[in-house]
Amino acid sequence: MGMTDVHAHLLPGVDDGVSSVEEAKKAIKYFEDMGVERMFLTPHIMTDCPNNNAEFLKQRFEEFKKSCPSKIEFRLAAEYMLDEKFIGHLNKEVLSFDNKHLLVETSYFSAPIELDTLIYDIMATGYQPVLAHPERYLYMSDAKLMQLLSRGVKLQLNFLSLAGLYGKHVSARAKSLLLSGKYTFVGSDFHHQERYERVLSRIILKKEEIEAIRILLENNRKL
Repeated sequence: MGMTDVHAHLLPGVDDGVSSVEEAKKAIKYFEDMGVERMFLTPHIMTDCPNNNAEFLKQRFEEFKKSCPSKIEFRLAAEYMLDEKFIGHLNKEVLSFDNKHLLVETSYFSAPIELDTLIYDIMATGYQPVLAHPERYLYMSDAKLMQLLSRGVKLQLNFLSLAGLYGKHVSARAKSLLLSGKYTFVGSDFHHQERYERVLSRIILKKEEIEAIRILLENNRKL
């Protein structure tokens, strides 16, 4: 109740998330009934989605608001893959949470060749990187995560990681990072309603995990 979700693929037909306005309307009703207050729509901006850039997505977002009216406050951001096209986007216009925090991701299996340089470039332009779902990066050591944190990178937890959606190893790592206070934000990373509802029903959390998530939700509300 009153949640701000900072990571959702709810903008229809632009990536591997919701595919149609009808599907979006159904998902919006679901989130309204849950009491969600605000959502950042974060479509992928990456080589695999060649049409996606700030200008195109802002146009689609305006169409979305007209076709999907809701009591939920929707805002547009994006999830940027740190790939060979990223600097081109950064040098033009980026979609951030609050003109400060920029949601980024990497491949799950290997780091960008110039990860440290890309992080520096983001900060040099005045943005603070928020690394989406770091618990899922199989290649990234805990030591590297701590190095990124020391440089000012913020971490965003995928809520469904706690339910084992991405495997036991990812779930264990997510809980460890959560309880040690390494995350700043939490998001659903919503793509499809059926899967989201099914996995959400499997989450069992301890009291200290719930309290840790409440802190992240408060951080979300400040964006």
